[in-house]
Amino acid sequence: MTSKRVRYIDWALWLGILVLSTFVMRGARPNIEQAHAAFVYILIVLGATAGGERWLGIFVAFLGFFAINYFFQPPFDTLTVNEPLDVLALVSFLATALVANY
Repeated sequence: MTSKRVRYIDWALWLGILVLSTFVMRGARPNIEQAHAAFVYILIVLGATAGGERWLGIFVAFLGFFAINYFFQPPFDTLTVNEPLDVLALVSFLATALVANY
């Protein structure tokens, strides 16, 4: 396989894992906390970085950041952040995910 094809497969795989995990966690949202979603997403970022490439890991990190904010942080289904500690949690997730890419 060419390296370009492998790269597309890596991107499709990790983005698919991110979408699938978001779908599953969204269905279980009444039973999980924001931190649980962050743990799942950081594992996906680490996998994407290790199995793919740095830009894939960075892209997945930002998608995870927005998914946590939108789906798993009250108020749900909006990008609004009401609590200062929620901003800290989001920034901490993103910082950790980006540091993991280097």
